[in-house]
Order: sequence, then structure tokens, then C-alpha cells
Amino acid sequence: MGHGYLPITDAGLLAWTNNFLLGIQDTPTAVGLTTVQVSAYDLAYSEWRDKLAAAVNPSTRGTLTVFAKNEIKKQIISISREYAAIVQAFPGTTDEQRVSLGLTVRKSPAPIPAPDFAPSMDIVSVNGRTITVRLHDGSPNRAKPAGVAGATVLSYIGQTAPDEMGGWKFEGGTTRTMFEVSFSPTLEPGATVWLAAFWTNPREKSGPACTPVSVTFGAAALNKSGTLKLAA
Repeated sequence: MGHGYLPITDAGLLAWTNNFLLGIQDTPTAVGLTTVQVSAYDLAYSEWRDKLAAAVNPSTRGTLTVFAKNEIKKQIISISREYAAIVQAFPGTTDEQRVSLGLTVRKSPAPIPAPDFAPSMDIVSVNGRTITVRLHDGSPNRAKPAGVAGATVLSYIGQTAPDEMGGWKFEGGTTRTMFEVSFSPTLEPGATVWLAAFWTNPREKSGPACTPVSVTFGAAALNKSGTLKLAA
């Protein structure tokens, strides 16, 4: 019957519900509750306390009192969960209040920083004007590094890769480490193309670009003119 913050034992649940009631009685609106809800919780707690006492007292303990205790226990757990969810979701509830009421303090997920390292880029194959590329982190593992959601790919056509990013063409983003980049079939034989990429995190914040790699095309082939295409 436990629910994370709710104790499993009868004695533990009695102490928890008593503490919760005392914590919400004076200023229920401070944690998103109303006086009507507090009154309802007070009644439920009192019945739960009394029936628990009857179930554990040797002079009154029996099949019926234990059954009644178990039934009201289900009810006090249900209303406790309901009100705890309201308190947790209320914007004005502080972590100090959550601790005081016996609730779980939820940790905010740590933001994933932008990658501080560049990928390594390998030319896997060249077919006509289509280049198959693989990105990796320098290890045998082909998966993306931790904290990396994808990569952004850039290209440049010319004998020497430019030092400034402004000279590069944006080819697209990919969530895969192997993909294809296709160039126009009208690109002249002997043309050199450069490719570079940088990792991005789930919020699309980018890291440093890798060292550019180049391919010098031979005779033109009839390929689609396009940008980034994921390899199968």
C-alpha cells in the first residue's frame, strides 16, 4: 500500500497522516488546498486513527475491527495521494514545505551542456557525386557520445576549406552517425568538396566543428542534386 512518500506500516502511516494534517491546518491555501479539503482530511484522519486503535487494542481487536481498519486505510491513502498531488503541483509550494509535509522533493534534471568536443569524420565511400560519411568519437563505439542528440553537417566546394564558418554551406542535421551527402551531377570533374560537422545536444546547442575532410570528384555521374540523406 505504500506510495513512495507514504509509509507502508500502519504506525508509520498514522504518524505521516497526522503530520500532514497538522501541516495543512493553519494555512491550507499556502500549499494549494482549501479549508473544506482540510476539514475532509481531518474527518478521514480521525476515522482512520480511531479504527486503527480499535484494531490493535486487545480488548476490541477482532475480524470486524481489522476489516474496518483496512477499509479506512485504503481511503486515507487515497485522499492523501489526492491532496499530496495538489500540494506538489501548486506553484506556491516550496521544497521546505514539501519536506515538512513528508512529501518527495523532486530533483530538477540537470541541463545537458553543449558538447565540448568535436566529432571525428570518416569518408566511408564515394559513389558518383554522393559521399557516405560516418561520425564517431574516436572510439570503436559507433553510437553517439553521451549527451549528444545529433550533428549538423556543413559543406564547401573549393580547393581550400575556409577558416571562417560563414563560407560553409549548411547541409542539414542528422540524428544518425552514418549518412550520405549528395552534390549536383553537374559539378565539374576535379572539383574538391569539403565536409565538416559538429555535435549538438538535445536542445540543439552545438559544440566545436571537426577537422574538415575532402573528396575530389572524378568524372561526373548522374546523381540526384540534394543535401543530407540518411544512409539505410
